[in-house]
Amino acid sequence: REGLRDEEIRAVMEDRAGAIWIATHGAGLSRLHQGELTTLTRRDGLLSDAVHALHEGRTGTIWVGSYNGGLNRIEGGRVITVATNDQLPPSERITTLLEDRTGALWLATVGGGVKRFAAGRFTAYTSKDEVTNNAVFALLEDDDGSLWLGTRGGLCRLKDGRIERHT
Repeated sequence: REGLRDEEIRAVMEDRAGAIWIATHGAGLSRLHQGELTTLTRRDGLLSDAVHALHEGRTGTIWVGSYNGGLNRIEGGRVITVATNDQLPPSERITTLLEDRTGALWLATVGGGVKRFAAGRFTAYTSKDEVTNNAVFALLEDDDGSLWLGTRGGLCRLKDGRIERHT
């Protein structure tokens, strides 16, 4: 009734300008700023209307991860495609995004483990690399630069390219 096009909310984030970003499962991405609600959908360049992950990077870039495996970024009000289903198959649904202290973007996925995106390339860490499960739902970078992964199979710590399991 108040203008939000979908009530299934998957992520909420406040950016540096004070705008509230709302990721929905079926109606794209909404932005609430100074009482005005605007919506971005596939028609505006999003890879999917099922948005499940949001993150504001250090430079103000808004990263948008979709349920269908795509990755967009929003800069200067423009929606830019970063990775399509060729690079992130639909089976690798993005659940969480995190930019680490080096500026690399980490994508937690269901089906594809965790992926590091830096210099235009993806590096994957999956169960083949000792991640407890390829369904990753939570990411945290700690004070020493370790990346903690919350998975369907337990907790993992990624430090210097090595995985340590905590089940």
